Amino acid sequence: FPYGMRSAPSGPHTQPDTDMKTLPLSPGGSVHRWKVLWAGFVAYLFDSYDLMVLAIAMPVLLKVLDISLPDGGLLGSATGLGAMLGSIVFGLIAENRGRRFSLILALVWLGVGMGAVYLVDTWSSWMVLRFITGLAIGGVWGPCSALIAEHWAPHCRGRAASFVFSSFAIGAVVASVVG
Repeated sequence: FPYGMRSAPSGPHTQPDTDMKTLPLSPGGSVHRWKVLWAGFVAYLFDSYDLMVLAIAMPVLLKVLDISLPDGGLLGSATGLGAMLGSIVFGLIAENRGRRFSLILALVWLGVGMGAVYLVDTWSSWMVLRFITGLAIGGVWGPCSALIAEHWAPHCRGRAASFVFSSFAIGAVVASVVG
């Protein structure tokens, strides 16, 4: 669809994120484009921060949980598998309940998963937690990209998306410094 028009989701529980008829447009996109840009930037930063913290903490986890290196690798794999499935699940949520709702849900889920590390002390509980947290990590990707596409004019989308995605590297650097 051309910029300014979008297909409305359908279904009994569907609520579009915005009504594009009431959303003022400028040459760069909607009036909310900068909020979307910075919200996406922070969301991606938290995603990569979580992934990098796991990598930094892995030597400690190996020792504390008394697990082997391959078992530690499975923690990363559980996160990746969760992210793969989460991108699909949260994409469906975004289509049926709205992209903003889906992104906020994924971020709250991610925060709960990051905080829950204080409650787990076995390898199996870590596996479950990393899978569940991975769902949220994958859940950020699609809705965030869709919001950028919705709020930025076509000639600016590439730069906006590149800026947001650059925060993935920044999150890794922040985790390294904090770690």
